[in-house]
Amino acid sequence: MNSEADNVAGSSHAPRSQPGDMAFWASCINHPRRLILPWLASPLWIRIATEVLMWAGLAQSWNIIGGYTGYLCFGHGAFFGLGAYVTGIAMIHLKWPFGMG
Repeated sequence: MNSEADNVAGSSHAPRSQPGDMAFWASCINHPRRLILPWLASPLWIRIATEVLMWAGLAQSWNIIGGYTGYLCFGHGAFFGLGAYVTGIAMIHLKWPFGMG
């Protein structure tokens, strides 16, 4: 009874890359580079990349909470700001290095 169109439409998983695929080999090359890159980059670029990833995570959480569910919640933004504030205070008063934050 199941037609081929039903199987395609009902499939929620993207096809995985196999060892013969170009995406598989590209990921095999890129993953070790991503692990080595922080030791080769300057502190400026590491900080920029860290901030970009933090803001991307915050944007994704807002997209899920506000976009898909329609729920208006500023709690995750408050925790993000509170965490940044406490980290800054700890770095000044407890003399923590930036990497600890």
